[in-house]
Amino acid sequence: MNRLSIVALAFAAACGSSAPIVAAPVDVTNTQNTPAYTGPAPADEVVRLRVPVDGTEPARGPADAKVTIVVFSDFQCPFCTRVRPTLERVVQTYGNDVRIVWRNLPLPFHDHAKPAAALAMEAFSQRGNEGFWAAHDLLFLNQRALETDDLRRYGAELGLDPQGVAAALSGAHDAAINADIELAGSIGVRGTPGFVINGEQLMGAQPFEAFQAAIERATAAADFVMANGAAQRD
Repeated sequence: MNRLSIVALAFAAACGSSAPIVAAPVDVTNTQNTPAYTGPAPADEVVRLRVPVDGTEPARGPADAKVTIVVFSDFQCPFCTRVRPTLERVVQTYGNDVRIVWRNLPLPFHDHAKPAAALAMEAFSQRGNEGFWAAHDLLFLNQRALETDDLRRYGAELGLDPQGVAAALSGAHDAAINADIELAGSIGVRGTPGFVINGEQLMGAQPFEAFQAAIERATAAADFVMANGAAQRD
């Protein structure tokens, strides 16, 4: 049975590459997400990229949610700021049916994006998901003030251990951040914000309706899999 790959791209509302990208399916471990859709499509057929989600990433929402949205983002990207209200609307609309998983994609021409990502990951290391999302909100709120002294001050505001913050800003989380960057490249995400919604790629600061359509497709596929006897978790 032939499969069609449907990849939604909107580079006019994204930081990064302006060249069209067609992402090929990638076979990587996805230990917690809804399994890749393999049966006849209930509606449109989508080749779903398999992105690793193992519970070690910052996340918001239940691990057994029907739909997982993996977000590739950059704290210095204005389009990432623009899409935040849309993601909040997604969470408000779908509740526990949706989980948001964060992946860092600091772009090379944003000098302060990687240190900001390091601070957010240190908040995650010290305070878990609650700490990460608090840092996430603070960094986006102060997107134009991400110098090293600013980041140290935000660490203090967040109640983080200053030695941990210093280590983070000296590269303690670089390996994890670089792994996210490599993952993004391997699935064709070269700009921010980028999203993988149960394996379907969506690029740019899209309107709510674009997320809604992708979530409904993902939900239909997940319902079909579960109705045919497959467990929601691998």
